[in-house]
Amino acid sequence: MRRFLVTLEEVGFPVEKEGSRHLLLEERPTTRPNIYPVPDDATFSYRYTGEVRSWIGVGRFILGLPGQIRIDSPDKLRAYVRGG
Repeated sequence: MRRFLVTLEEVGFPVEKEGSRHLLLEERPTTRPNIYPVPDDATFSYRYTGEVRSWIGVGRFILGLPGQIRIDSPDKLRAYVRGG
């Protein structure tokens, strides 16, 4: 039996008030413990921090919500979303 090692990448990004937060929870309910409020930011009042196996899913999610998510880290994710 073969075992494959999967590299997990740490990501973190602020999410807009309600729309993107609700959509993230709807599509991936297991992200709930990784979303927390950021009371001092009126626009991006929640933040997601977690690990992903691939940029594909999280990149699609981010690109589907223009202006509702700001990528803080990592730079590799930012480059992926920009097409670089």
